Amino acid sequence: MNRPGNLSRAEQACNELTANGQPVTFTAVAEQAGIGRATLYSDPAIRAVIDDHRRQAASANTLSGLAADIAALHTRHRSRRCPRPQPRRTTPPAQARHYPRKAPAIN
Repeated sequence: MNRPGNLSRAEQACNELTANGQPVTFTAVAEQAGIGRATLYSDPAIRAVIDDHRRQAASANTLSGLAADIAALHTRHRSRRCPRPQPRRTTPPAQARHYPRKAPAIN
């Protein structure tokens, strides 16, 4: 089970690594934050934070950087485990299935 403070510690480690001009890697964040690499990889929220810091350092305001940002936002959204909407039933009412439509009267 992941501890609640792991996310904030990982984010703080990413900020410190960026401020010191060091590359943000999973190994460096694990050492800086005192968290195991397996925890960093398995927690989607922490992984999204690290990936976000890595992308910001690698490419700022390029098309590939924007595509990577969209992918990171998608990962964060999926990590919240929102319930998926159920498909709507489209079966017609029972009466409509048994009685054909009447033809309009011709005057």
